[in-house]
Amino acid sequence: MNYYYAWKNNEKRITLYKRACRIVARGRMNSCLIEFEDGQREVVSRNAVKRIKCKHGVSGWCGECADKARYEQWWEGTQI
Repeated sequence: MNYYYAWKNNEKRITLYKRACRIVARGRMNSCLIEFEDGQREVVSRNAVKRIKCKHGVSGWCGECADKARYEQWWEGTQI
């Protein structure tokens, strides 16, 4: 899962905020179908989905952040 949901400007979006996801399909009018780790799927704006960057600035997972538990600890303390 190389993306996360970045918007939190209403009640539904707050529940999706900062959850890891993947893009399943891209649609017209700047929309996409995303799937979260628990299998939940949502159609959202592509502007609401951001690529995860590790603390080293690498898009996705880098060699030093490959340990998921350590990465998740870092992710919890990060302000986006």
